[in-house]
Amino acid sequence: MRFGQDSKARDRILQLMKTLGPQTAKELADVLGITSIAVRQHLQGLQEVGLVTHTSKKGQVGRPAHVWDLTHDSEQYFPDRHRDFAKGLLQAMAELHGEEGRRAVIQRWAQRELQHVAAELELDGLDLIGRVRAIVALRQEQGYMAECHEGEGGLLKIIENHCPLGTAACECDDICEGELAVFTDLLGPDALIERSEHLAKGDRRCVYEVRSTTRPD
Repeated sequence: MRFGQDSKARDRILQLMKTLGPQTAKELADVLGITSIAVRQHLQGLQEVGLVTHTSKKGQVGRPAHVWDLTHDSEQYFPDRHRDFAKGLLQAMAELHGEEGRRAVIQRWAQRELQHVAAELELDGLDLIGRVRAIVALRQEQGYMAECHEGEGGLLKIIENHCPLGTAACECDDICEGELAVFTDLLGPDALIERSEHLAKGDRRCVYEVRSTTRPD
């Protein structure tokens, strides 16, 4: 993340709050060797992008002081090795248990994902387009940048422009197959779903084409 010409000062503030914990503007100013006013301006900028928040702490005299702390969203600013961990874990599963063992683990994950999603979505009573829209809405919340496109002849497309599991999916095809199985179960027996574009195979996005297996009278 970049903060323009204020980048160095704001980077330093985030680093200090990560190592020192919640701080007042004065405490940060003392460490940085700049004025409290300058620190407050930087903190307000960081608050606007959701990286810090504050609570009021009552002092012995004067107005309550603002104590600033990092938000959960600030974790994205710091180094993160989740991708390396996921890739290494999948490799280790294959080494210890073979491809079949790894596939069994991914299938169990897909079953758990299906149970979780089915419990969160209310699909009973919805027609096919309603089910597709509900799934797309959830995938948007999960970070897939999902869209629902309605084409000619009743063709529906679930388009996912981003894959939060991209590193793991490129390492293990079974993850993508597990997600496809989840979609198939959620959409029900009156739907046929096929993946026509696949991000893990080099395409720009993932696209699932959904057609009804029932014909109108």
